[in-house]
Amino acid sequence: MATKSEKMNLFLVVVAICAGCSVVSAKEAKLARVTDITKTIGTTWHSSLYLYPLAEYHDEMEAAGIKWYRGFLDWDRVEMKEKDYYVFPGYTLKDGTYIEDKARYRYESLLKHGITPYVMLCYGNDLYGKYSEGGYDPNKPETDYLSPEGFANYCGEVVERYKDIIHHWEIGNEPRNFFFGRYYGGDMRTGDKWIPHFVEWTNQAAKKIREIQPDAYILSAGDDHLNDIPNYFPQIAENVDAMAIHPYVAVQGGDPTPEGRHEEIERMVDLANANGVKDVWITEFGWQTESEAPGYEFNLNMGGRKVTGLGQAKYLLRAMFYYPLSCEIKVVGQFCWKEAAPGFSMSPTTQSAHTNMHTLLGGASKSVSLENLKGTKITTDFTDKIKLDLEKKLVDYLLVKDKNTFYYGKLSHFC
Repeated sequence: MATKSEKMNLFLVVVAICAGCSVVSAKEAKLARVTDITKTIGTTWHSSLYLYPLAEYHDEMEAAGIKWYRGFLDWDRVEMKEKDYYVFPGYTLKDGTYIEDKARYRYESLLKHGITPYVMLCYGNDLYGKYSEGGYDPNKPETDYLSPEGFANYCGEVVERYKDIIHHWEIGNEPRNFFFGRYYGGDMRTGDKWIPHFVEWTNQAAKKIREIQPDAYILSAGDDHLNDIPNYFPQIAENVDAMAIHPYVAVQGGDPTPEGRHEEIERMVDLANANGVKDVWITEFGWQTESEAPGYEFNLNMGGRKVTGLGQAKYLLRAMFYYPLSCEIKVVGQFCWKEAAPGFSMSPTTQSAHTNMHTLLGGASKSVSLENLKGTKITTDFTDKIKLDLEKKLVDYLLVKDKNTFYYGKLSHFC
């Protein structure tokens, strides 16, 4: 395994490549991976089908270089009236046109913008058993909020409906948080009670998906509790194509920087590979969103360290470079921005971070602005290469460790 110093050197070489510098032959094999990364990195937009307007922001997302869309399609929003009765909601556009299938309309619009949607199949359903923390009754397995059979049937309905346009499926999301750990119980270290249920739930769903769409690409549930993953992943690995993780900053340690998480992430890569799975995706990672939306106010000043747009943009740019190159990560996915706010849109700094990343990795030629560490803006045209004066500022921008803008406390996302 390469040392942290060696990996940082590789990281710097990639920045140099993006600036139009040459590559020495000794690095060619490792740096060939850059070509693959440019096809996938761009990051993921992450959002529920039900929380923001349909296609108003797809132009903005395309301009930012976003290449993937991770969309919830919740079980209890599809099978909501009675068992085995599935509803796929419609939507009325501003011009009065009625769209019969809201999800399909969104997925097709994203594809037209060069953004690949993948669907997160998730959570439980009160039709099968009422949810409450610690509410599972082993003496009444037929009343199971997270029924493996019911969930697998829902997965089958969704896959059958969208298999012509959706190829990637993620089974679940953060199982300790939503809702296995809470419903079945189990302590933080062992998870003994909930893990067998989660394994059965995942395997039944994966087999149903594969039955309907044999060439489907299946991801395990993205998990922010990385210490849980070794307890269940070997039992589901044969049915999935990728491990999904959520390495949020400062979840289990003191250094909320990309470099501070790489050894932990590498352990996940090794675990996946040891179980015959070659791909690891980051389907969420992140930084606190600047937002005054109800319920998000805490993001403005956490632990006495104000969350700034510059701090957010610095972290995003560094992580988008660092994780795929140092940890062999296939896709980097950024968590949603201002999702709960009226007039929802990307923050300017987030837009800037994604746009610059997209351009540096060979995206569309355009003029973009980048805030440097002094807060000034530099505008340059990337049609040929980054100017030398910007190159140095970019390296500084990516590598400086500014403890005034990096949050060192507990992250809010159920961590």
